[in-house]
Amino acid sequence: MYFHLLIRLVYMKKTLFLITIFFVLLISGIYGAGFSGHTNDVCSVIFSPDGKYLVSSSEDSTIKIWDTGTWKLLSTLRGHRADVMSTTISPDSRFIVSGSCDNTVRLWDLREGKFVKFISRKSPFSQGEHGGWITGVLFFSDGKRVASASDDKTIKIWDVKNGELLTTLKGHNGKVTTIAMSPDGKYIASASEDMTVRLWDGVKYRQIFKTKFPGKINKLRFSPDGRYVAAVTEEGTLDFFTFSNGSLKFEKKIKAHDENIRSLTYSPGGKYIATAGADGLVKIWSAGNDKLIKSFKAHDMIVNSVAFSPDGKYLATGSEDSSIKIWDLKKYSLVRHIKGRSDDVVSVAFTPKGGYLVTGDEDGKIRFRKVPGFNIVSGIDGHKDDIKGMAFSRDGKFLATASWDGKLKLWDASSGRLKKQLESQEDDIHCTAISPDGKFIAAGFEDNKVNLRDAGTGRLLASFSAFKDQVFGIDFSADSKFLAACSIDETAVVWDLADMRPVFEFSNHKEGSSGKDELWAVKFLPSGDLLIACDDGKLKTADIKSGRIIEDISVGDVVVKAVDVSADGSLVAAGLGDGLVMIWKMPGMKPYAKLKGHTQEINSLAFSPDKKYLVTCSEDGYWKIWDVMKKKILYNLRGGDNP
Repeated sequence: MYFHLLIRLVYMKKTLFLITIFFVLLISGIYGAGFSGHTNDVCSVIFSPDGKYLVSSSEDSTIKIWDTGTWKLLSTLRGHRADVMSTTISPDSRFIVSGSCDNTVRLWDLREGKFVKFISRKSPFSQGEHGGWITGVLFFSDGKRVASASDDKTIKIWDVKNGELLTTLKGHNGKVTTIAMSPDGKYIASASEDMTVRLWDGVKYRQIFKTKFPGKINKLRFSPDGRYVAAVTEEGTLDFFTFSNGSLKFEKKIKAHDENIRSLTYSPGGKYIATAGADGLVKIWSAGNDKLIKSFKAHDMIVNSVAFSPDGKYLATGSEDSSIKIWDLKKYSLVRHIKGRSDDVVSVAFTPKGGYLVTGDEDGKIRFRKVPGFNIVSGIDGHKDDIKGMAFSRDGKFLATASWDGKLKLWDASSGRLKKQLESQEDDIHCTAISPDGKFIAAGFEDNKVNLRDAGTGRLLASFSAFKDQVFGIDFSADSKFLAACSIDETAVVWDLADMRPVFEFSNHKEGSSGKDELWAVKFLPSGDLLIACDDGKLKTADIKSGRIIEDISVGDVVVKAVDVSADGSLVAAGLGDGLVMIWKMPGMKPYAKLKGHTQEINSLAFSPDKKYLVTCSEDGYWKIWDVMKKKILYNLRGGDNP
């Protein structure tokens, strides 16, 4: 298509030719790198010291590496289980260290775009690890050590090569909100919710100075010459300390923004300071006299992070709007807008007659896709957060959706109209199911309970509190007489709906084991037996009448988070923590297929009613459609993509 367009354009005037080419490239995505952005708030942006890469981190639990020559996405680093609050890059631009709200610190290879190892890992076998969110990470100037700050009131120093904890700096009486490193790596400055700023000797690992500060400091930064420490606060002030002889002396305060300032950075030569915050503004200041040089609206939402490129030509900003913007500092013009994405598929379901595949996305969208072909034919802005569970009534007339926004909704599947909102709570809803006879709707919650409602009226019939932790799996038996649910507290329960009493209880706890062997999914087989997916790499089938375990299949040392059974009961599929999908023939759980393609754990999967297709979605950001008979991938997709 582009070839024929170019042939025609050569006969046009040069100006028109160039303008047209620009728009062709823009539309094709060659110029605009906006289609692979983050799916949640951008927490940090940082340039590599060699200027070749921009690294961003997000509340979507990922880190992204961008080529600063083209602004194209090179790699997405996945592994953290919560917000990635901070990143730092080694002086030689070889490695990234990241700190997350999952309490871990991780090391990544920047050039190869892959995980290397844990530096601090939350584990029952670990010692000296952080006991709270990681709020900041910094490389020392020697590139051999990393400092990490945490909600647990401590700062820890790690040997990067072997992951050894060198020391823990204790003294703060509140959460450590930020840390800064002197250019020579000899000193660390920290601020805390205890309203103190402290200095630490980075060689002898001891506190050498403490001063009170009346307000919450969000960020600290040393000037490139090491003479000053700048701070920004929740009150919108930019504060300066002089640094000399191992102590800080407060110098002055200026009102820089009308609202909370979230980020602060010095330009490479120390001539300028950039601040950004809740007002969406970025301001450039003269570091010598604090004169405001430029103020511009960078984003419509909070700006969480700002960074100068090593050559001082560009400024990168990361915002709660999930996007990253690159600014030309000579013209103060926008160079690139890397837009956020909020449409990764996290749950899937087929209509009972198999005519449509429905996907539930991270941005709360419900999309209907025609089978075969799987192109989007309609969509609904159904929720404000991840849609974690979907279920159709047996006749296909109604669709139930459960979301992390705390809402359970019932939709008219033919018109897309909201029929009824059944739940509206503060707690996340992880799963939902509609009984085959259409009489009941059940939902499993983060607050450990299972609610059973009348599908016609929405009336609450029962609220079961049989668990001690979050409920992730739920299902009705084929005859609608029983309801099953499971929790990551290691237990599964089946209730008789005639009298709402439990008739089966299963515990996956192993005597003397460390940690939990969580249960993530339950599914009734046509026989009435219960299929249970376990964290310890086991799939179990249980006779709910006798309580006896019939099958106990090991799939290895990986979590099993998702299971489904074909409509005729002849196939069982399981999604594993390593991205593998396994299928067995029933009865007897005879191995049928191993489907390789995903690189991280499978969160949801579903057979089409005729079992021709299996759809899987994964933590790797991709969702795939498989030909079950040929045991191969038909389509490999991202978010709202069409095949």
